[in-house]
Amino acid sequence: MITVVRRIGTPYNPDPTLNNNEWETIALAYEKGDAQELWTVGATKNIVINGLVGTQQFNNFALDVFIIGYDHNAEREGPGITFELGKVGGKDICLVDSHYNSTSTSGAKWFNMNHSGNANSGGWKGCDLRYDVLGSTNVNNGDATSTCATSPVSNTLMAALPADLRAVMKPMNIWTDNTGGGDNTASYVTQTVDYLPLLAECEIFGSGYGWSGSGYANDAEKNYQQQYQYYKNGNGKVKYRHNSTGSTARWWERSPGADNSGRFCGVSAGGGAGDTGASSSLGVTPIFRIS
Repeated sequence: MITVVRRIGTPYNPDPTLNNNEWETIALAYEKGDAQELWTVGATKNIVINGLVGTQQFNNFALDVFIIGYDHNAEREGPGITFELGKVGGKDICLVDSHYNSTSTSGAKWFNMNHSGNANSGGWKGCDLRYDVLGSTNVNNGDATSTCATSPVSNTLMAALPADLRAVMKPMNIWTDNTGGGDNTASYVTQTVDYLPLLAECEIFGSGYGWSGSGYANDAEKNYQQQYQYYKNGNGKVKYRHNSTGSTARWWERSPGADNSGRFCGVSAGGGAGDTGASSSLGVTPIFRIS
């Protein structure tokens, strides 16, 4: 039996259906140790996104976010519940823009990893998508500060998320190849602080991937990463376009390709590992953590 207590004057009475709870209640349930008992990996909660994201306008677009792990890689990344965005009608989806599956180096803020060139130099930390489309950091080519979620970069996905969700989001200490250049060098893998990052190759496919395995990422990334429980449980990796849920999509990962200075890793329309030129506009399906 869960005891009813109060937090900032709000009754604490969590519902076993995740979607029936406010974000503050979900965060408090984690803090009290009740969340994992109440809600399984894969449980969903509806949100609405509203605003301009890069070049793509979302007008009160409803979708579900879903739990992909509890205390994932907590010794390195910190504790909490990790969610992925998202699902529509039970289908895993990614957000796409009107330039999907096309390339551009014009500088326009499409859903490409870098807007002005087909290169992965700077890796995840330095890529354009991280800062001015996702709003995963509020410091371009730097670590997110404590106000990243509550005072987000304008015209980003972070800014389009509901304010009550952003209020309980926590920083994630993630590890990625942050140098790029198409080289499989272990020292290139370093930590950044993010609030709304993309998944890395190992976090989706597991430790059998990487340049020396079945994938394309820097081999050293998996020394610092773990596969998320949602994917470890055997859930599919095929995503559908948010605006056409009968159409599959290619979607980005944050891992630079270790074999080519112009590519980042991604997931194919069929759900397999791959890599694509950084100037290509693909789907995005970021993650976030609350605790």
